[in-house]
Amino acid sequence: MRRTLVYIILTILVAGWLGNLIAKDPGYVLLTYDGTTLQTSLWVFLGALVLLLLVILGLLRLMRVLLSSGGIWGNWRTRQRLSRAHDLTNRGITSLIEGHWLRAQNYLLRAGDDSALPLVNYLGAARAAQEQGDIEKRDELIQLARERADGSELAIGISQAKFQIDIEEWEQAVSTLSHLPRNAVVLELLVKVYGALHDWRSCKELLPALKKNLAKERYAELEKLVWCSLLNQSAANDITSVNENAQDQFRQMWKQVPSELRKDSEILLAHASNLVNSGAKAEATEIVRKALKSQWHESLVDYFGMLASPDPQNQIKTAESWLQKYPDNPRVLLCIGRLYIQLGDYETARHHLEKSMAVKRSRENCITLGRVMAKLGDHVRSNQLYLLAMAEEEADY
Repeated sequence: MRRTLVYIILTILVAGWLGNLIAKDPGYVLLTYDGTTLQTSLWVFLGALVLLLLVILGLLRLMRVLLSSGGIWGNWRTRQRLSRAHDLTNRGITSLIEGHWLRAQNYLLRAGDDSALPLVNYLGAARAAQEQGDIEKRDELIQLARERADGSELAIGISQAKFQIDIEEWEQAVSTLSHLPRNAVVLELLVKVYGALHDWRSCKELLPALKKNLAKERYAELEKLVWCSLLNQSAANDITSVNENAQDQFRQMWKQVPSELRKDSEILLAHASNLVNSGAKAEATEIVRKALKSQWHESLVDYFGMLASPDPQNQIKTAESWLQKYPDNPRVLLCIGRLYIQLGDYETARHHLEKSMAVKRSRENCITLGRVMAKLGDHVRSNQLYLLAMAEEEADY
C-alpha cells in the first residue's frame, strides 16, 4: 500500500514536470519527404515515437512466441496431430475387431508415428495384414514396430509368435520364442508349440521353469499334460511285440514321473499301455491292481477288465473281491463280465453283464452283452442290445 502511494506521487510529480515543460515551450518538428510535409509539436512527436517503439517490441515478442516450437502455434499443431492420430487409431482398432482388415490396416498406418502408442498401431496393422494373407507385409510391419517402439522387444516377440501360431508356423514360432526371456507367457506358448510338434521331451525340459513362473494349479495342469503325452507317445510308437529294451525304457521313464502323478489314472493307464504293448502284461496288470487297491478309479476298473493277463483266474478273483466294497457297482460287474469273456465262459459273463445293465445301462455294457448274446446264438437279443447302445450314445450328445 505504501509502495503504491509512492508510485502515485512520483507519477503526479513527473506528469506535472512534463506539463510544465510542454506549457513553457511545446517545441516544433517538421518532416518533409517527396513533397509531403508533416509538422507537429516536439512532445507529440516524442509520444508517437515511444508508442511506435512499444508496438514494434510487442510485435517482435508475439512473433517469437508464435514461431517458438513450444509456443502456442507449435502446441496447437501438436494437439491437432495427436487428436487426428487418436481418432484414426480408434477407427483402426474398431475395424480390426469388426474384421474389416484392409480398412483397419489403412487407419492404423495413417496414424503412424503420431500415435501415442505406435506399438499398438503397427502390431494391429500386422494382424490385419496377416488376416488378408499378406505374410510379407505382416513381417515388414512387425519390423517397423521394433524400430518405432524401442524397448518393447518382449511384447513384439510375443505378438509375433502368436501370429505365427495362429497360422501354424510352428518352427518359426519356436525360433521367435527361443530369443525371448522365459516368462510365464513365453513358456506357455512354447508348451503349445512343442505340443503341436509332438515334441514332448522339449516340453519336459521346460517343467522346472514352468514351476517357477506359473500358478500352482496351472503348473499342475501342464505337468500332467506333459507326462501323460510323453507316456502316450511312447505307447503309440509301434511297440507291438515283446521287447525287453522297450520295457526297460518305459520303467526308467516311469521312475522320472513325479510320485504324486503316478497316482493319476490317466498317467497310470498310459504307463500300463506301454508295458502291455511291449509284452509285460503281468506287470501292467499288477500295477493297475495295486493302484486300485490304494485309490479307486473307474477308468482303471474298465482297463483291468480288458487286460489279458497270463493269470486270468487270479484277475477274476481280484475283480470279484471288489464287490465286497462296491456291491452292485455297474463298472465292476462289467469288468468281471469282460474277464469271463476272455475265459470263454459266456454264460457267467452274461450273468454279470445283465446285472450291470440292471443297475445302470450304458453304451459299454450294452455292446459287451450284445457280443455275448451273439456268441450264445441269440442274435435277436444281440441286435436289440446294439440298438440300445446306439440310443445311449445319442443320449450322451
